[in-house]
Amino acid sequence: ALESSLTHTNAAERSLGTQFLADILHGLPTNYANMSELGFLSSFFVNRMKDHHSVIPHVISGYMALVGYKNFYNS
Repeated sequence: ALESSLTHTNAAERSLGTQFLADILHGLPTNYANMSELGFLSSFFVNRMKDHHSVIPHVISGYMALVGYKNFYNS
């Protein structure tokens, strides 16, 4: 389950989980998520900026995927 990777106590595992999520977001159509979903994901990635430094590049990648979504600026 992705949740266990995103919340794991090991930073390397969280990094892999965050990278996986970012990769999924980059691969989806830009109209896939609604405003509520984008708001939730945006909050998640902003919160992850406080994580271990090894996770941060994947956080930035995930957030960059979000800003490419059509509904992002409406959320």
